[in-house]
Amino acid sequence: MALLSPKGLPKEIQVKIHADMMTALADPDIKSRFNTFAFEAINWSPEEMRRVSEAKMKVYEELARRKNISLE
Repeated sequence: MALLSPKGLPKEIQVKIHADMMTALADPDIKSRFNTFAFEAINWSPEEMRRVSEAKMKVYEELARRKNISLE
């Protein structure tokens, strides 16, 4: 699960949202609810999330290309 924002969102807003999310995820009640579903919060920066997402997208694009998979 990830929280995404529109492209071009100002950096200061990204930083604020990330800080607020980290505060919320540190709450014991939220942690308990996450544990109910075996979710694990990962404290990735917006830049790291972008980097990991882009890397995964390249893997899936290559897989779709090799296997001739399309949305049509």
